[in-house]
Amino acid sequence: MFWFAQLMLALKDIHSARIMHRDIKSANVFIGDGNKPHVGDFGVSKISDPNEEKKGSTIGTIFYMAPEVIDAKPY
Repeated sequence: MFWFAQLMLALKDIHSARIMHRDIKSANVFIGDGNKPHVGDFGVSKISDPNEEKKGSTIGTIFYMAPEVIDAKPY
C-alpha cells in the first residue's frame, strides 16, 4: 500500500506540472533507496498544452493502453 500511495502522489505531481507520462506500467517503476518507488522512462511523455482539450496520439505499450487509445479516440 505504501508503494501505491507513493506512486499516486508521484503521478499527481507529474500531472500538476502538465506532464503526461503516456507509458505507465510496472516496468517503468523502480524501487530506490529506502524502499521508495520512482516513476521512470519519460521517453514518450508530453507536456500538455492548456489550449488543447484532448490528446489523440497512440503511443506507449499496447498491453497497457486504455481502450480509447487503441480505438484511436481522443483522451
